[in-house]
Amino acid sequence: MVWMSFFFMLLLFVGMIMYLKGSLEEDLYRLAIQRSRLRTNSTEALLQIHLLRVPKAGSTSLSIIARRFVGCHPPGPCCKYPGDPPGSCPHRDLFNCQLQHKVIGCTGHNADYETLLSNAIPTISIVREPISRSISGFFYPNHHNMNCHADIPTCFEAYTRDTHYQNILVKMLTGQAAYSNIITCHLMNECNHSLELAVQNLVHLEFIGILELWELSLLVLHMKFPQLPPVKEEFLLYSSSNASEVSTVGGSVNTMDESHRVNRDHSYSQFQKTAREQYYERLIEQNKFDIKLYHQLLRRFCDEVRSLQLWEIKIVKDYWQEKVHHHNLTYFETECTLPSIVE
Repeated sequence: MVWMSFFFMLLLFVGMIMYLKGSLEEDLYRLAIQRSRLRTNSTEALLQIHLLRVPKAGSTSLSIIARRFVGCHPPGPCCKYPGDPPGSCPHRDLFNCQLQHKVIGCTGHNADYETLLSNAIPTISIVREPISRSISGFFYPNHHNMNCHADIPTCFEAYTRDTHYQNILVKMLTGQAAYSNIITCHLMNECNHSLELAVQNLVHLEFIGILELWELSLLVLHMKFPQLPPVKEEFLLYSSSNASEVSTVGGSVNTMDESHRVNRDHSYSQFQKTAREQYYERLIEQNKFDIKLYHQLLRRFCDEVRSLQLWEIKIVKDYWQEKVHHHNLTYFETECTLPSIVE
């Protein structure tokens, strides 16, 4: 009987740990509800929004929220049926939002530079740690590696050296499509699409979130755009209990068919586990300006968290530190004091 009591208590203890582990996302959602209610009555509905869609950085998930902000129906992500790759877009009418020009940049990864610089329409975006984003991009089916017929290591090496896939965030923030075949550089006097110009253009973005901090990013987003109340399912898109991409077509949360969006081949999954370590120098060189820009964006995001008086809240500090540990990224600082961009 003693061992049964011990076993029961152990299960109860583990269950409590799992509950606490999964509660931070929901706590941030509840905090977003509280904060948005304080500001909703003083704001006007959005008629248009500009979405700067960085590939493989949560832009599909952010497009769900962008469409909801401007009243597009049915609910769901920006996509053109049947999607690319085919089967990844769950509904024919999801493209209407782009045809109606309610969400500019609703699909694709092309920068609408004139809209970005005009400030007439608010621009939102979300970014991802550049090396993780690049590795994920390579394994996206029928895209970055589709013209390479050699073995995976050879194709990946070629991918990192291809100008199309270098510093895509710098390209987009300086007016080019993500996969443009153009040279990027550090300073404005060196080329037309520089890190310096990209940093200068950050002032034109009303909101830019961090995918690794998805739930906290949504909290900040709803405080800056309190026109619509937060939705719990959107906060839990990247939680451990809901890891697959979802859409809200038809008003309910439906899991999209991941077989169309994720390469499940065993050889790819095995290579992906070691790609960062094996090709670290190549990945750093491929994304060297995007990495510096990501540093700057983390610094900006931290400043926004502080300016919105969120850093004083224990839930926010606990969440930040949990993500530091979970993602094991040296970019994150536990005290929310991030380094300025490296010259």
